[in-house]
Amino acid sequence: MCIEDKCIGITIRLNLNPKEQCMEKNKLIFRVKGNEEGMKLRAYLKDVQKLSSRLIKGAALDGRISVNNNRVKLNYVIKLDDEIAFDVEKKESQNIEPEKMDIDVVYEDSDLIVVNKQPGMVVHPTKSYPNGTLANGLLYYFKEKGEQCIVRLVSRLDMDTSGLIIIAKNQFA
Repeated sequence: MCIEDKCIGITIRLNLNPKEQCMEKNKLIFRVKGNEEGMKLRAYLKDVQKLSSRLIKGAALDGRISVNNNRVKLNYVIKLDDEIAFDVEKKESQNIEPEKMDIDVVYEDSDLIVVNKQPGMVVHPTKSYPNGTLANGLLYYFKEKGEQCIVRLVSRLDMDTSGLIIIAKNQFA
């Protein structure tokens, strides 16, 4: 997809295994415009594309940044029409056991899920409530659908409160 000379392509691969790990492979592609020429790659990614320093540093150390299909260092000086590819790869896991339970799904798409939490249910495991939580149920729900990723709560509610909770399905949602 290209908008105003900024091309972004996102693909997702899942590494399905019993430990509830999710491997996401995301490739961001940017094309350098005239007013950006002469910048160092690090500054371009941080200041123009608004990527975090930590994300940039990690990708650079792993060799996941390329310009015109060539691996480069962060001090590379970008040129007009350079194509910058930034692979974001993140392996994540949680120590939460999936549990079968009824989940009231109100809305779901490829990026997020909204569920109606009933009163009396804890949102995520604690020492006092290691299981029977919404997070346990969501992991089971995702596993049954072949979407074995971690639970990323965007909002949460107290145990005795009912209402809608938003859960992101990926790190970019």
